[in-house]
Amino acid sequence: MLLPPFAWMNSASILHCKSTGLLVIPVFFKVDPYHVSHQKGSYEEALTKHQKRFKSKKEKLQKWKVALRQVADLSGYHFQDGDGYEYKFIGHIVDWVSDKINPCRLHVADYPVGLGPQVLELRKLLNVESGDGFHMIYIHGMRRVTSEIEMKFEKRTILNFDNCKLLTRIPDVSELPNLEKLSFKECESLIEVHDSVGFLTNLKILSAEGCKKLWRFPPLNLASLEILELSFCFSLENFPEMLGKMGHIRKLSLLKLPIKELSVSFQNLPGLHQLYLDCDFVQLNSIVLTPELSELIAYNCKEWKI
Repeated sequence: MLLPPFAWMNSASILHCKSTGLLVIPVFFKVDPYHVSHQKGSYEEALTKHQKRFKSKKEKLQKWKVALRQVADLSGYHFQDGDGYEYKFIGHIVDWVSDKINPCRLHVADYPVGLGPQVLELRKLLNVESGDGFHMIYIHGMRRVTSEIEMKFEKRTILNFDNCKLLTRIPDVSELPNLEKLSFKECESLIEVHDSVGFLTNLKILSAEGCKKLWRFPPLNLASLEILELSFCFSLENFPEMLGKMGHIRKLSLLKLPIKELSVSFQNLPGLHQLYLDCDFVQLNSIVLTPELSELIAYNCKEWKI
């Protein structure tokens, strides 16, 4: 077996890496370390041929010989025919390396943008709540990913789609009952929000500011809601219907909305403390004077209609 020059050069490179503190693990696969160290067998044949080939580079050849000897003397793994299964041998090496480098999990953002819709679609495919039989789905990737995603998202309290430029629709979130904050600010392509958003019983903050193409917002029955932000949604012509009392809401932001009037259901916000709106479109009337209102900021207000 004639070893190419780069194979000999690699031995020197390996020793250089070791001298800098890097972990080096020699693996002698169907090769006798003694033959490598003393250039016997096929290594002796290769060395003889290289000596003829590199007559003018004797110093470099000697360096390679020393490197081979030193590499062979390092503690490592040996495998010969008859030693067992190759996959087990490789497994032992992987386990040893994993133990030495003490691997840590890669960081994943607490609230990764854009993952929510894909997970919800996955749950629909699994149909886990139906209980009507056995379901199977194949996922290419890490094991246990399905169960980990389901458990993580069932317990999720915050869902953030802010600045998702290509998002056109907020999906069904009915399977995320623990959500306390849902935000999709500055989603330039968003045109619609799923009705399930209006029935998240634990939701406290709902923000849709700056969604320029959003034209429809679902009716809301959010008993726990404290903050609702709809400012700068230039295509939203109708204020969302309030289906029930939302006594915990304290802040409502309606700047630069093209809505013509506030519906009678506005009275279902008895706990409202702060109201921000723009009178370029909305006609103000006494309906905004909720019992707890302490701060009313109305821009460009020309008329108050009783």
